[in-house]
Amino acid sequence: MAIFINGCVNPINKRNAQKYYQAGDEAIANGDLIHAKKMYSRALVNAKVGSMKPEAKYHLYMKLGRISGNLCEHEEAEKYFFDILNLYKDVDTKIAKNAIFITTLELGQFNYDKGNNTKSIKYFEQALTLDGKGLKINSPTSYYEVLTDYSDALVKTGKSNKAQSIKEEIKDNSQHLTKESTYKRYPKECK
Repeated sequence: MAIFINGCVNPINKRNAQKYYQAGDEAIANGDLIHAKKMYSRALVNAKVGSMKPEAKYHLYMKLGRISGNLCEHEEAEKYFFDILNLYKDVDTKIAKNAIFITTLELGQFNYDKGNNTKSIKYFEQALTLDGKGLKINSPTSYYEVLTDYSDALVKTGKSNKAQSIKEEIKDNSQHLTKESTYKRYPKECK
């Protein structure tokens, strides 16, 4: 668990955070989102109290945001994503920039999947501005999946002209969309 290494960390909190993090991962593997959320929440408390580095908190906030979104706890999910943005807002490092990019992209997907097209467009545009080129190079399948959702959101909000050029780029690079996606969608409807 490299994310929990830090110079001035309380060793008890570090050990507890690792234990809860691993228990959360096991719960995810078993499909138990509620238990995973409980374990990651406990890990986060220990990461905060133990003065662990921001990267440890980032991973926990992201896991909690994704779990909350999949449990249809939308406000809580967004809170966790915003916690990441606040965690790195005044930090100018490669790790911080990557965390902000991934979180902004996640906010775009989260809002798109729950049907909030206007908000999704805002976050997709921010993310693509932050590192769309890097995403295209490092994960072309993900890049074109994002463009597909982004163009669909544009169409659904009456911005078909803007969506057209994006659709042409997708069409010209459709070979990247034949690979199976690893992205797990948020539920469109909640019970």
